[in-house]
Amino acid sequence: MVDFALFQTPLAQFGPDVASISADGPAVDDQQSCQNLKARRPPGCSATTPPPSPGINVPGQAAWQANGCGTGGLANVFLDVALRLAASNTYSRNLDAPHPGVSFLGARNSHDMCYAVATPKGTCDDQFFTAMGGACAGHGTACMDWAHAYRGGVGVSNAAQNAYNNSSSKRTCALWAMDMRDNMCPQ
Repeated sequence: MVDFALFQTPLAQFGPDVASISADGPAVDDQQSCQNLKARRPPGCSATTPPPSPGINVPGQAAWQANGCGTGGLANVFLDVALRLAASNTYSRNLDAPHPGVSFLGARNSHDMCYAVATPKGTCDDQFFTAMGGACAGHGTACMDWAHAYRGGVGVSNAAQNAYNNSSSKRTCALWAMDMRDNMCPQ
């Protein structure tokens, strides 16, 4: 049970360090804060044109959107997996829905989001597999074979690691640029 009386207790009762904190927080030199932020600029990052990132809106810039694992590197991993398994009579010829009647697009978009907010890669990959498993419910082992193949692709491929690293770097840049804007630091 929460003791709400603590929230009404004068700060002085908690000691001199806490009593000196004002409701607005300690005094901060805005110029020094901006200098500190500028010193922490991620390599290659622009405060005025950061990359799109989930939940971070930049005026005049398109919002981040999932793309079902995109094109190029990571999509090629899935294409390679699909081609290896194409001999299977269950392949639908659609990477978003490799098994007839089952779509992995939602799982792939959630996986994109997970990477884009820099959640640990292994956690994202495990959640991806779980989501695909849910999509396969009632569709048998052939569908789960696809889920295992996709999970294997993101778990061990260099393309998936590169996609994760790229997404994490973009997130770091977007958060830094947001801090610059929120603190009204000159560009």
